[in-house]
Amino acid sequence: MDLTPQLVAIAGLPGSGKSTLVREYAERGYVVVDDPGAEWDDNLVRIADELARGSRVVVAEIMFCTEEWRLRLENAVSTPVHWRWFENNPWQCGVNCLYRLMVQLDDRPLMDMLYRIAELSPQYKPPADEVLRVVAADARLRRPESAASNVAAPSAQPQSGGPRTGAGSSRQTATRCPSRLR
Repeated sequence: MDLTPQLVAIAGLPGSGKSTLVREYAERGYVVVDDPGAEWDDNLVRIADELARGSRVVVAEIMFCTEEWRLRLENAVSTPVHWRWFENNPWQCGVNCLYRLMVQLDDRPLMDMLYRIAELSPQYKPPADEVLRVVAADARLRRPESAASNVAAPSAQPQSGGPRTGAGSSRQTATRCPSRLR
């Protein structure tokens, strides 16, 4: 019995790593539909056709951060959707988008990506137990955990001039799957 999901959908903010994960699925023989939103109806037909042929399909879309778009996909196909979720880490995603522009000379418009991050992050609620960590595009661009905890979980006690201590951000507790492909 083959336990490999026939349809995998990846949700995450711009710069979270969706396209990188899509490439990993492509290497395993999945048909790729990356960022189908612009031609949503045509891509739904393509997805349905590929599934009808018995192909395995992976779909990544930033709008899957909203429940409305996830339901649109689920209602349009007769195959169960295996969801993959990236953590909601707008800071690292924004840095990764900037890195793509400046180092990788990516042609995606930076301001559009940053706007999407700001728009989608407040409503994106991935299940905490199934989330993939957003990885820095370059290790030098990783946010220090001490800075993350200063912003995410400020100390309730008055500061005496030293760095804040206390509970870390939820990013520190996000689970990482032993294998990114399940």
